[in-house]
Amino acid sequence: MRWGSTFKECEEAFADWHHCALQIVHAENISFRLLAFVRQHLNMKAGTISGTNFEFAKMGGGCSIKTTSREIGLYERLGLFIVSRWRHKIPGGGINEVRTLRLALPTPFNPKFTARGEEP
Repeated sequence: MRWGSTFKECEEAFADWHHCALQIVHAENISFRLLAFVRQHLNMKAGTISGTNFEFAKMGGGCSIKTTSREIGLYERLGLFIVSRWRHKIPGGGINEVRTLRLALPTPFNPKFTARGEEP
């Protein structure tokens, strides 16, 4: 998936991704929860969302960390996110895992899904 270099191109790329992602998630009978907050928390310039599992759970309406983590994994397996992870130490002890979710589309792309503007 190509991310734009101007804000308008990025908005178009997001709209295209979102249109396809909705179809894929529906076909797989998976929760739309992540799709509900992606645009709101998206770094439009980079096409990514970053946060801890706790932060993603808050973005998702306060569901459990376990639920959010599981759903991110499902979206990753569907090819909708490319996930990178890193850990950092928390002051006072402990380790925090941060994830960056990069928007993606599966390859090969299933022809039964339509692009935005195409007839179903």
